[in-house]
Amino acid sequence: SVTVEKSVSLPPPAEVESSALTSVTPFRLFDTRPDEPAPGPKGTVTGDTSIDVAAAGVGPIPDDATAVAVNLTVVALDAPSFVTAWPTGTPRPPELSALNVITPGTARANLAIIPIGADGDISLYTLRDAHLLGDVVGYFTESDATSAGRIITQTPQRLFDTRPGPDAGPKGAIPADGTIVIDVAGQAGVPPTGADAVVLNLTATESTAPSFVTAWPEGDRPDTSSINLNSAGETVANMVIVPIGADGTIRLYALSSTHALADVLGYVTDDSAPSSTAGLFVPISPTRLFDTRPDEPANGPKGQIAADTTITTQIANVGGIPATARGVIMNLTYVSSAPGFVTLWPTGEPQPTTSNINAFTAGDVRPNGAILQLGTDGRLDAYALTPAHLIGDASGYLLD
Repeated sequence: SVTVEKSVSLPPPAEVESSALTSVTPFRLFDTRPDEPAPGPKGTVTGDTSIDVAAAGVGPIPDDATAVAVNLTVVALDAPSFVTAWPTGTPRPPELSALNVITPGTARANLAIIPIGADGDISLYTLRDAHLLGDVVGYFTESDATSAGRIITQTPQRLFDTRPGPDAGPKGAIPADGTIVIDVAGQAGVPPTGADAVVLNLTATESTAPSFVTAWPEGDRPDTSSINLNSAGETVANMVIVPIGADGTIRLYALSSTHALADVLGYVTDDSAPSSTAGLFVPISPTRLFDTRPDEPANGPKGQIAADTTITTQIANVGGIPATARGVIMNLTYVSSAPGFVTLWPTGEPQPTTSNINAFTAGDVRPNGAILQLGTDGRLDAYALTPAHLIGDASGYLLD
């Protein structure tokens, strides 16, 4: 089985600078599979080794970018594995992971915010032999108070659900090799003007066959993926950052007939928004903020979250997150004991009818990125439908 790695905090960067996010139509930054045309290292990444991937100055990413938002995908070849991502030129964060996969031969994706090393590269480590690929959805550059590029978080709100029911949006599964259009501007907490991109927890479910889903703003569909479904009927969630098209919409494509739903975690401001520092991103060295497993040293409530139960975990004033932080950017890992889901939201707010991670089978280990608004006293609530452990690793925070 896959080990979800232990807690280690590294020294903070020598200089902490706030950065603004520029979202882009997804493009493939690298793909180690030899027959694929993307740039970057080629060939199987041997277990217990790492590769360096050029990021700054590639495609639309400028030379002075401080971090990159990448949808990482691992294709496990012969054994369960995990992947770690970090800025080249710094020590690999020991025993932390950005992505877990437990079934050989399957593909799994997770959105990661990765600081860029001084040489413009990012580094990726895999525990076992695997192929790795990454699709860029945005990049960060240093910024003081600004209009565009601030991430405004909120209590999650359901944007749409294609399944029958009361939720908004188009109804009926995305047809095989088909596309649906989703209204975003003015919906589920996204303002009608002033938003450049939307931050979603996107979930695909009830596919009729193995499939993938791609989210993008408008124009030609990019040769990328947002979610991978390895079997019919699987339910998979992944955080996505999608530019909003000129008509206020985004698009979703599915290879096989698939239902989809999405919850708004926040939005990215455009240059018509007021100038402010609120929502600017400040990176920290990857740090485990909480881990419910009793034998692990990280902070937070200990013991498996019981079925249909909520726990509260402290985020502000832990692991480099200041008391004044408005939100946190995390990698969540969900260790299931049965099929179920977990929902996180700001403490002090009502529990939303949304989810962050879904477990398809008992014993699964599911990662998912999350950009979360902090609640009362800088805390988050977490609800589990079925008994589960939950781990949270932070890569940065958002200014208030």
